[in-house]
Amino acid sequence: MRLFRKSKKHTIEDPTFGNMEFRGGSWVGKVFFQPEGVELSVCLSGDEVGPNEEARQQWSTLDKRYQSLKPQIASALLKLYREHFALLDQKDLADDFPQIRTGEDVWSAFSLILIAVHPGRQFDLTYCFSGSNDDSLFVVSIKDETVACEHVGD
Repeated sequence: MRLFRKSKKHTIEDPTFGNMEFRGGSWVGKVFFQPEGVELSVCLSGDEVGPNEEARQQWSTLDKRYQSLKPQIASALLKLYREHFALLDQKDLADDFPQIRTGEDVWSAFSLILIAVHPGRQFDLTYCFSGSNDDSLFVVSIKDETVACEHVGD
């Protein structure tokens, strides 16, 4: 007798986002993000049918506004980098971490890997170091088109 059944994955083929899987109230998948020219993970709010209309509209807004938000995002990433840098052993930094001095340096040092779209016009943009062995994740939250908060996680 089996006490637990492995539940079947609930997936859809979305016309905008491609193949997506429903996980606990959100739809997760991979999508090409034109403003950065990369494929990345996406997480959108929705129900069992698919991503909701609000999430779709927010995605469209971010897609159009991302370039204008980049200076604020760069400032937030630079701040996070400096905070992260201050916590680490200085001798490890020369080999493992890119040297970032200005907001412009940010774009060669970080890669956008995930965009989470939340209800209420909020996005979490998750970045990692490009080409580094460090597994730290740098999250910039945008609420109503301004950078609201940021944090570093592993």
